Amino acid sequence: MQFIEGKEALLALINRFRNDYSEYKDSKSIFNEQMTRQQYIDPFLKLLGWDITNSKGVSFYDREVVAEEYANRKDRPDYTIRIHGAPIFFVEAKKVNVAIESDKNSALQARRYGWNAGHSISVLTNFDYLAIYQTYENPSESDESSTFRYKLYHFEEYLDKFEEIYSLLSYESVRNGDFQKWISDITPEDATKLTLDSVFLKDLNRWRVTIASDLIQSENKYFADKGNLNEAVQQFLNQIVFLRFAEDNHLEDSEILKKLLNKKLNAASFLLQLDKKYNAGIFNDSRVVGNLSGTTLNDIVMSLYFPQSSYDFSVIDLSILSRIYENFLQEEINIVDGTPKLEKTRDAKIKSVVSTPDELVKLMVHKVLEPKISGKNPSEILSLKIVDLAVGSGIFLIEAYNYLENYLADWYGKEMGESPSPLLIPYKDKSKLIESVLYGFDINFQAVQLTRFSLILRVLLNENSNRLTELPILPNLKKNIIHGNALIDETDVDMKNLNIEDIVEIVPFNTDENRVLLYDIVIGNPPYLTTEDIKKSTPITEINVYKEKYFSAYKQFDKYFLFIEKALEILNDDGRVSVLVPNKFVTIASGIKIRQLIKEKQALVSIVDFGVTQLFHGITNYVSILEMSKNHNNSFTYSRIGSIAEAYEKREFEYDIHKLSEKTWFLTNDLKFKNQYEFAANHFPSIKEEINTPNGIQTSKNSFYVIDKKYIVADLGDILKFEKNGESFYLEKGIARDFYQSSGRVQGKSYQSLSADKLVIFPYENSKLIPIEQMLVKYPNAWEYFQKHKEELLPKQLGGSRDVQNNPSESNWYQYGRTQFLTESTEDKIIVGVMSNQPNFNIDRNGYLFASGGTAGYISIFMRDESPYCLEYIQAWLSHPFTDKIFRTLGSDFDNGFYSHGTYLYDEIPILPVDFGNEQQALIYSNIVTVVKKIEKINSTITNEVNSQKLSSLERQKVAMILSVNSQIDSLLSERMGDLYE
Repeated sequence: MQFIEGKEALLALINRFRNDYSEYKDSKSIFNEQMTRQQYIDPFLKLLGWDITNSKGVSFYDREVVAEEYANRKDRPDYTIRIHGAPIFFVEAKKVNVAIESDKNSALQARRYGWNAGHSISVLTNFDYLAIYQTYENPSESDESSTFRYKLYHFEEYLDKFEEIYSLLSYESVRNGDFQKWISDITPEDATKLTLDSVFLKDLNRWRVTIASDLIQSENKYFADKGNLNEAVQQFLNQIVFLRFAEDNHLEDSEILKKLLNKKLNAASFLLQLDKKYNAGIFNDSRVVGNLSGTTLNDIVMSLYFPQSSYDFSVIDLSILSRIYENFLQEEINIVDGTPKLEKTRDAKIKSVVSTPDELVKLMVHKVLEPKISGKNPSEILSLKIVDLAVGSGIFLIEAYNYLENYLADWYGKEMGESPSPLLIPYKDKSKLIESVLYGFDINFQAVQLTRFSLILRVLLNENSNRLTELPILPNLKKNIIHGNALIDETDVDMKNLNIEDIVEIVPFNTDENRVLLYDIVIGNPPYLTTEDIKKSTPITEINVYKEKYFSAYKQFDKYFLFIEKALEILNDDGRVSVLVPNKFVTIASGIKIRQLIKEKQALVSIVDFGVTQLFHGITNYVSILEMSKNHNNSFTYSRIGSIAEAYEKREFEYDIHKLSEKTWFLTNDLKFKNQYEFAANHFPSIKEEINTPNGIQTSKNSFYVIDKKYIVADLGDILKFEKNGESFYLEKGIARDFYQSSGRVQGKSYQSLSADKLVIFPYENSKLIPIEQMLVKYPNAWEYFQKHKEELLPKQLGGSRDVQNNPSESNWYQYGRTQFLTESTEDKIIVGVMSNQPNFNIDRNGYLFASGGTAGYISIFMRDESPYCLEYIQAWLSHPFTDKIFRTLGSDFDNGFYSHGTYLYDEIPILPVDFGNEQQALIYSNIVTVVKKIEKINSTITNEVNSQKLSSLERQKVAMILSVNSQIDSLLSERMGDLYE
C-alpha cells in the first residue's frame, strides 16, 4: 500500500477506535485481546507494509509475519516479524483495557521475549498505545514500565507521527536497511556484553569452573582425567539446559529443577528415568550430580529462573544457542596447580572459530534446498541425505531442519486444508528428519555432542506433550552425527602401526561402523587453515595423506580446498554443494588446482561473492558462497554483492564455464556499480585536479641508507651511534630523516597512526645532493660511513652494481638511484600503500620519508594549492567503500585479496564534489573533517593507552566514527547521484 493511502486508512482506523474508546477501556469490557488483534493491530501492521495475511502466498518459511493463533497458549509472542526467514522483532499484543503505558508486567514480558530471541527491540501494543523497547539487556524484576522504552505513542499521535513510526517499523525500513541503521544508532557500543549470547555464555563458563572444582575434589578418580572432566561437565550442563527447555516448552513439569534442588526427587534415579524416556544419551550418566555440593547445584539452578535471570527456552532461537556453544567449544577446562581454569583449546590458539552469522546460514540453506525439495512429498523429503562435513555446533543442520519442517508444515497444511503449523507434521516424521536425513562429521567430540544436543532440542521445540506418547521419545543420533574426520578414513592410514596420540588427533573415519553414503546436499562453512596453520595443528601423517589423496593439496593450499574436493566426491549425481569459502579461491596462485578440478568436472553452478563486505563479527573474512553439482554445467552464475539481503534479489550474470582461464577467474557483475562509476566519471571531476601523487624516495640500496632504530645504541646529542654487521658507526642527526616502511606487503588500513621505526640517510638539501666538500665539513661521520661502503654503493656506470640514474660520476656516486621526492616538504600528506588488501590512506604530519611505489612500496598525496578541499576529506573519500570498489575494479589484483593503488589509477578516480554554497553539503563536509580529526586524536590516545579495557572501548569508538564518516559520504553521494545511489 502506498504511504499516502496508508495514512488515509489509518485515519479511518483511528476514528473507529475513538468512537468506541470508552467501551474498550471499561474494566468489564468484553473486547478482548483477540478482538484487539483482529480489528486494530492486524490492520495497523498491514499499514506498515507487513503481509499479515500472507497475500503473497509465500512458503511458511518465508512468511513476513508469523502470528500465534488467538487461542494458542499465552507464553509465546503474538507476532514474529521476519524477513527472508529471519526474525527481526516481536510484537506483543494486549487488550485495550490493559494500561501498557504503565504496566510493568507487560513491559517485562515484551522485553524478555526480545532479549531471549537476540533481538534489538520488541514492540508492545494494545492500539491505545504502541511502545518500542530496546531488548539488548537482560530484564530485571525491579525495572519500571519505562525502562529501556525507546518510544511511546498514543493512538491520537499515530496520524501525525505515522511517517516516524513507518521509518522505524515498516517492512520497507527493514528491507532497505534503515531499520538496522537506526537500531545501530540507539544501541550502545558495549551492548553485546549484555545480550543473551554473552550472558548465557558467561553463565555456562562460570558453571563449568564451579562444577569442575567440585568434581576434582571428589573421591571419584574418573574426573582426574582432563578429557573425562570436560566431557562430564558438558553433559551435566546439557542435562540442566534440557530440563529447563522441557519445562518452558511444557514437556516436563514446571520448575522441575527446583524439585531436584529441594530433594523432592532422587536426582540419580530421576535422571535414569529420563534416559529411558528420551533415549538420546543426554541422561545416561548421573555421576556429576552425585558429586556436586548443594551450594553449586543451588547456584546453577536458581540462575536459570526469573528473577535471577530472564531465560525463556521456549523463545530462545536455537541458532543463537548453537552460536553460544560454538564459542563454548573454544575453551576447555585445564587443572592448574589443583585449580580448574578455562583456557583456549590448542586449535583456538592457532585460529579462533567465529560463528557463521544466522542470516548467512539461512541464505545458504534457502538457496540450496529450495530447488532441491520443491514439489516433493513427505516420503521424498525423508529420503534425502544432507551433510555438513565440519559440523561445529550444528548451526547449518539446525537451519536445514527449520527449512524442511516449514516445508512439511506447508505441505500438510494444504493436504488438510488448514493453516500451516509444525504440529500438523507427524512427530515420527520430525524425528526421522534428525535421525536419517541430517548428517554431520567433526573431529571435535564435544562439537559432535553439542550438535546432537541442538538437534534434539530443535525437534522438541514447541512440541505438544500429548503427541509424545511413544517411548523412547527421541532417536539416538550416534549413527548420523559422527565423531570422525570427513577428509580421512581408516583406509588412508596404517591403523595398526599408528600411535594412539595420532589416532586421537586424526580421528580417521571408521568405514566399518559407518556406512559411506552419497549425499543429496553438502552444506557448511569448512575450516579455513593455511598450510602454515595446518602444520601447527595437524599430525604429519595426516598432512601426508592430504598431499597424496587430494588433487587440490597444491603448494600453499588451504584446508577448505580439500573440503570442496571431498564434497564433490561424496555427492549424488543430481546432488548439490553449497559451501561458504574465502572469495580469493578464484584468483590466488595456490588455488589453481581446485579451480582446475571444478572446471574439468563442469561442477560450477553459482558463486555469490560478498567482496569486501564483512559478515563476521570480530574477524575479517572475505567470503563467497560456492554452489556446485555433478550436472556437467556449461554455464554458471556470478554475483558480487554488498550484503546478505542483496543475495535474495538474484542479480546474477551468466558465464560460460568453458571460457574460464586456467590460471585465474576474472568475475564481476555489478551493473549498478558500473553505472554509478560511469556517472561519477562523467559528472565528478578527477581527483588529480585536487591532488599530486608523487612516489617516495628510491635509494637503490636501502640496506645501506636505511637504519633500523633498534640498532641505534647511543644518542650523543647531535650524533647517533649505531651498529651494523658487528661494527659501530656514527651519524650526524642533521642528515638523518624518519623513514616510514612496513615489512612485506602493506597490511595496514586507513585511519591509523603512522610511526617511523627507521631512519634514512638523506644526503640532500633543497633537492640538491650535498657536495663532497660540504659533507666533509657538516657530516664527517656520515661521510666516513659512505666511504666505508663505497664498493657496495658504486653505480654500475662506475664499475659497481647499484642501479643509479642521473649521470653518476666520481663527484656524486653516493646519490640515490632516482631523483624523485628529493624536495623535503613540511606539508601534511597522505601516505598510501600501493599494494594493499583494504583502503590504506593515512595522514602523515611528521614529514616522513618513505620508499617509492610502483607495484610495491608507497606513494604520497599532497593537496594542490588551489584546491578547496582539505587532506582529511581526501582521506575520507579515498577510504570510503565506493572509492575502494573503484580501486578494486581498476587496479591490478594480487593474491590474498591485495590490489593496486598505484599512481596511474588516480586519473581515473573521481572526487565527490562539495557545493560549498549549499548549506547542507557544507555542513556534511565540515562534519566529515571534524570526525576524521577526532579519529586522529583517538589514535594518539590509543598509541599511549595501556589499559586493555579502555583500549577496547577506544577502538570501538573509533570504528563507530569511521562508520559515521562513511555514512555522511553516503548521504553526499546519494544527493549527487539521486536514485542511482539508493
